[in-house]
Amino acid sequence: MGNRVQTRLKVSQKHHAVLWPHKKLSHKQREFFAKPQRYTSKVSNFGQQLKAYQTLRMLYGSMTKSQLKTTYAQARASQGRPGDMLLSLLERRLDMVLYRASFATSVYEARQLVAHNHVLLNGVYTKNASTLLKSGDVLSCDSTVHTKILEKMVEKQTLHQDEQALKEWPQMNEHLEINYANGTCVLLYAPQYVDFPCQVRVDRVLQALES
Repeated sequence: MGNRVQTRLKVSQKHHAVLWPHKKLSHKQREFFAKPQRYTSKVSNFGQQLKAYQTLRMLYGSMTKSQLKTTYAQARASQGRPGDMLLSLLERRLDMVLYRASFATSVYEARQLVAHNHVLLNGVYTKNASTLLKSGDVLSCDSTVHTKILEKMVEKQTLHQDEQALKEWPQMNEHLEINYANGTCVLLYAPQYVDFPCQVRVDRVLQALES
C-alpha cells in the first residue's frame, strides 16, 4: 500500500496537481502544489494536449487510450456537447460510482472490489467495472465491504473532528442517493458537472483523442 501511495504522489507531482485530494500531504508537499508551475520553454500544442489527456486518464484510474476513444465515440453519438457527454459517460462507470459514493478510497480499489465479487448491481453480482449505470440502477456491497465502509466513517469522524476534514468524507455527489446504513447507492441521473481536484482542459483532451 505504501508503494502505491508513493506512486500516486509522484504522479500528482508530475502533473503539478493533487489528483487524489483525500490523501494527507505534508506542509512541504502542500507548498509544492500551491506554487504555480513554471516552464523553461514554451509547451507545444501537442504537449498541452498530451498533458490534459494524461491527467484525465489518471483521474479515471489509468484508463487506456483505446478505452477513452471508445467512450468518446459514444459521447459523439449522444445528444449534447461531446466534452460534457464524455465526462458524463465516464462518471456513470460502475467503478467511478463506487468511488464517488466513497464505497472505495480509489478507482483502483473499486475495481478490486468488483473483481473479487463484492459488488452487486440491481441485486446481481457483477465483475464488469466498466459497466455504464442507468438512472435508477442500484449498487450495493456485500456484508464484508459494508462493515469496512462503516468502520472507515467512524474512524474518519473520530480522528478528524474539524469541519473541513469531515467534508472530505463522504464525497458529496448530488447525482447519487447513498445510504451508508445499508450500503446502497442509487444513480439518480447522469451527472452534468464534474468537480475535479485540478484543472482539466477537456477541449485539449478531445483534440488528443481525435489525433
